[in-house]
Amino acid sequence: MLNVWVLARYAAAKPPDWRTLVVALVRNPLIGSCAIGIALNRLGVAIPAPVHVFAEALGRSSLALALLMVGAGLRFASLMRPSPAALLASTLKLVFLLAMAIGAGLLMGLSGASLGVVAITSSVPSAPGGYVLARQLGGDAGLLAQILTLETVLAALTMPIMISLAA
Repeated sequence: MLNVWVLARYAAAKPPDWRTLVVALVRNPLIGSCAIGIALNRLGVAIPAPVHVFAEALGRSSLALALLMVGAGLRFASLMRPSPAALLASTLKLVFLLAMAIGAGLLMGLSGASLGVVAITSSVPSAPGGYVLARQLGGDAGLLAQILTLETVLAALTMPIMISLAA
């Protein structure tokens, strides 16, 4: 909800009124699907097996579909010369956030497999679902496509290094 609110609020040329922000939150399919899932869970509604199988297949394909969407929005020329914003965002995510997470884990006394889990979950690239939100709400989808692609490529280098440091 926070991501949708920030994009709806700051991606527009002029600040929208509160009604527009509420409509953006209500109409967002990601928020709606989460609300439906939470409601079904809390009400104890049993999901029929065929629906569960279908939803599970959709869930398994969602990452691939999101990456295809990011790829469709990517300008390869911009990837060869990443913008300063893309470099900064990728560095903050893949180096500083990861170092902070491992440091916090060490301060909390984590070691071994527990610290490895912290390193792995902190070292993955940003979620491609942000690209969908940027496109839908008028954010800089091209920049986000560049950031996501750059993070994915760089994560192949940073993940093994940081995971071995955590071990």
